[in-house]
Amino acid sequence: MALWQRRISRKRAEAIKNKNLRPKYAAQPTTVDGIRFASKSEAKYYISLKEMEKLGEVTDIQCHPKWPVVINDTKVCDIELDFQYKDKNGELHYVDVKGMDTPVSALKRKLLYAVHGIETEIVKAVNTAGQHFRKENRKIVGRPKKQIDDSEEVDIL
Repeated sequence: MALWQRRISRKRAEAIKNKNLRPKYAAQPTTVDGIRFASKSEAKYYISLKEMEKLGEVTDIQCHPKWPVVINDTKVCDIELDFQYKDKNGELHYVDVKGMDTPVSALKRKLLYAVHGIETEIVKAVNTAGQHFRKENRKIVGRPKKQIDDSEEVDIL
């Protein structure tokens, strides 16, 4: 047997064959209005956005907007957020619903900010049974660099 081969159980092999694998971080894919969402929390947030749209608080809801990340004329990747919408003041909001924030998603937010200047709002589900969400506006701008004053002369022994 080669190093890259390994023995797996018959049940696991059947799951792989049928693609019945458990989603990462135990998120359950959910479909609402014909739109597939990666988790129940994301679907519930979409429903709350639609309710706010009916009340006139938000407009222009977009699900899963994508932005290309191009550096030095080379396409690095596409970054997809969960939602984009305008509030009643016309301000655009870029939202990513997270049950668990990972280093990869933090890196993607930093790339999106560096390339397109888009700050992402993180929405965490507080109670998945209800529609209670907590927004976290995370600043992704780095720490200010220390300024070195070159004007002073120092004697070096």
